[in-house]
Amino acid sequence: LTHYTYYYENIIKKNTSVITVYDLIHEIVGENQNKIVRPKKKMLEISDHIICISENTKKDLLNFYNIDEKKISVIYLGGDHLQKNSIYSVDKFTNQIPYILFVGSRAKYKNFEFLIKGYAKSNKLMNNINILLFGGGKLTKEEKKTFATLQISENKIIQTDGDDNLLSALYNQAKAFVFPSLYEGFGLPLIESLNNNCPIVCSDIPIFKEILGDNAYFFESNNYDSLIKSLEDIVFSNNSNLDQKKIDFLKKKYTWQKCSEDTLNLYNKII
Repeated sequence: LTHYTYYYENIIKKNTSVITVYDLIHEIVGENQNKIVRPKKKMLEISDHIICISENTKKDLLNFYNIDEKKISVIYLGGDHLQKNSIYSVDKFTNQIPYILFVGSRAKYKNFEFLIKGYAKSNKLMNNINILLFGGGKLTKEEKKTFATLQISENKIIQTDGDDNLLSALYNQAKAFVFPSLYEGFGLPLIESLNNNCPIVCSDIPIFKEILGDNAYFFESNNYDSLIKSLEDIVFSNNSNLDQKKIDFLKKKYTWQKCSEDTLNLYNKII
């Protein structure tokens, strides 16, 4: 059995094959929006079975491609790969000021500019909280120009890179992790955040509701007032309205052990 994790144009089927589909970003928000994307189409046709990493990805796949639903299984990813590192000092990265954490790419559908504009509309956030960006590349000239236009001091938004130890510590010591994305196939940082006891503020898109249930502070994707209220509620309130028992359940639901066992069971079923 061959398990493909990417789409290849020139592929010759030799044995039983499985392919994992992570998302339909190219079809939904990319240059190929609303179009069938090759070589994805060919790989989907020759595969004996398809793994989708969420029900939302499965729904999108069925919407764009003519596939028998019986050929698809949903197997969730894990998020317990970061070792808890709460004693790692992050002061040199944060200027010793409380911060909200943003992880990964800031391009296009990640909705980063919306977050920054919302942040700039709240004097309470601007005066008391920094935004720390982990990964995603250095700040661009365009981003710095946007900060200046919004009258955000450059030392309020900090970009850094590092290893898993640093990332775990940043989650652990953040006031909140914020994920304003307009589309995802799953959202690994959500589970990383849960496993490092970091409250989540995220857009109310279907995939995030699927993964988290009601265990986050949700805001309307393009509503600044909704974003600001969610951020201020979690950052300045001493009492979280999140249920720790439900969060602990989610931690057990999204593990790499469970992902690997479900995948192995699927292999055996197909063979």
